[in-house]
Amino acid sequence: MLHRLTTLFQSQVVIGLVFSDESIRLVVMKKKQTKLSLIHYHDISLEQGLIEGGKVIDLSACKSRLKEAVRSLKIRGKKVVFAVPDDLVSLRVMTLPGQMTDGDIQNYLFIEVGHKVQVPFENSVFNFHVLNRDVVQTKILLVASDKDSVEIFRNLINDSGLRAIVAEINAIGFTRYANFLNKMKDKTQRMAIQLDKNRASVYIYDQGIPLFMHQIPIEKEGDVDSTEEDLAIFNVATEIDRVLNFYQFTIQEGEQQVSQIDVFGNHPNRKAYVDVLKSVIQIPVTNYKGQVYVEFLDSNLPSYYLTSLGLALKQVQS
Repeated sequence: MLHRLTTLFQSQVVIGLVFSDESIRLVVMKKKQTKLSLIHYHDISLEQGLIEGGKVIDLSACKSRLKEAVRSLKIRGKKVVFAVPDDLVSLRVMTLPGQMTDGDIQNYLFIEVGHKVQVPFENSVFNFHVLNRDVVQTKILLVASDKDSVEIFRNLINDSGLRAIVAEINAIGFTRYANFLNKMKDKTQRMAIQLDKNRASVYIYDQGIPLFMHQIPIEKEGDVDSTEEDLAIFNVATEIDRVLNFYQFTIQEGEQQVSQIDVFGNHPNRKAYVDVLKSVIQIPVTNYKGQVYVEFLDSNLPSYYLTSLGLALKQVQS
């Protein structure tokens, strides 16, 4: 549903935009001097088959839908920070020998990605974040995506009348929002779960840096009876428990574990999922309300827009 909160003024305006198989979801932010405000949030529902597995199948239809939103919201020419769908993103923690500079790392990855360093994309684009660097080794997070798909999304945005300036990942959107609330600046491991109608998107952070992500399919409402739905909810919780164990004992080698789980999203039966999750996993779980009061905006926002909000904050936080 289109929700118009105020009108556009002459100021810095930026859009956080998230693509999924089900929708194009966007938040429009404004920065005027030191004040941030929310202008619009909008969800463009997509019929099945327009985007599948994160890849655009019907470019013309997607462009038409986005163009209509641009016209309706009067946001033509505005800057966009967009997230590449999770299906097209790979996160990998790597340890490289010696104390490597950023330039050394860039050169190494440029040569070895697709050879010694395998990623699940034939034509990839990548970036990295240094996790630790000393005289013995350099530990990095490698973020890779499908280059052709990134360009398709970028062109889709530009051809719809907007200006795509940065491509990011969904996990960064949520943690940037949380950082604004000072919830992820402590030295903890945290999990965020976006519980949407058809999937649970699971992200695990170390001090606000996403180290792991995983997608869990969810049965659509109406496709199962109540008993089958109870089992489906339990299976999702069990899979999340398995993810936690894999992260703790494989990625962190048993040294650290997740201490907090945050759940948000638009699944209509989210409370039931959270209740079962609490019974399966002995870790504190926070269930974000349907409407979240965002203090630094002095506005309410549905929790399933928090990722889009975090993307927009990249350009208005400085």
